[in-house]
Amino acid sequence: MAAVALHPRGDRTPATPPLGPDVLDGLHLNQPCLIVPDPEGPGRRQALEAALRGWIAVLGPAGAVTELGPSLRWARHALSLARRGALPSDGLLDVADHMPTLVITQGHDLVGRVAARRLAPLERVRSRQRRRLLAETLVACLECGFNSARVAERVHLHPQTVRYRLRTLEDLFGQVIYDPAHSLELQMVLRAWLADNPASESGQDAAPETAAPARTDGAAASRPSAPDRGAQRTSTAASTADATSPPAG
Repeated sequence: MAAVALHPRGDRTPATPPLGPDVLDGLHLNQPCLIVPDPEGPGRRQALEAALRGWIAVLGPAGAVTELGPSLRWARHALSLARRGALPSDGLLDVADHMPTLVITQGHDLVGRVAARRLAPLERVRSRQRRRLLAETLVACLECGFNSARVAERVHLHPQTVRYRLRTLEDLFGQVIYDPAHSLELQMVLRAWLADNPASESGQDAAPETAAPARTDGAAASRPSAPDRGAQRTSTAASTADATSPPAG
C-alpha cells in the first residue's frame, strides 16, 4: 500500500475522479490524499495518472499498512517541493525517483548552511536564472563524469554550450569541482540550492548565453578542455600500459 498526496492544479478543485472501489478516497480533507493498494500492480500507475490529471499528485513509498503514515509524510514533503517548482509537477510524481533531493531538503538547516559557504562563488553571477543554469549544468557534469556529450544530451544543449558553461564554472570555483573527494558534497549542496531557487517562470532574468571566445594566449592549448578530461586520462593510461608492456613474440 502507498499514500498519494494531492493538490489541485488550478484554482478550483477538480471533479472527483473515477479511482476504483479499492482506492480509499480522502479528497474531502484539507490536505487531499488517497490510499492505494498494490501501487505497482499492472496498469495501476497509468490508471492513476489518467484519473488525476487535474491534480498535482505524488506517490509515496509502498509498504505495509503500518507504514502508511511515513508514506504520506514523504508524499506531502515532495508535494510541497513540486508546488514550488523544485520537483516536476507533471504526471504522477514518485518519491522513489527523487530520493536525494527529498533527503537533502529534510536536513535543510545543515545543508543550507554548508551550501551558502560552498556555493558562494555563484553569487558573483548577476542573473538568478543564470546562476540556476550553471548549477544545473554542474550537477549534470558531476553525475556524467564531465563527459560533455553525455551532459549535453541530459540537459538538452549543444556540447559546445556545455563546455562554455564549464569554463565559467572553473573561473568561479577553480579545480575543486573535479576533486572526487568533494563530488558527493557538491551534488548535495547543489540539489539543496536548486530546491531553494526554483526556475523563473518568466525567464526574464536569464542572461543571454553566447559561445566562449577563442583563447589566443596559448594557455588553453596547453590544457585540455574540462569535459574531455576523462577521455584524456583513459588515453594516458593506455599509452603508459603500452610503454611498459614487454614486446610481443
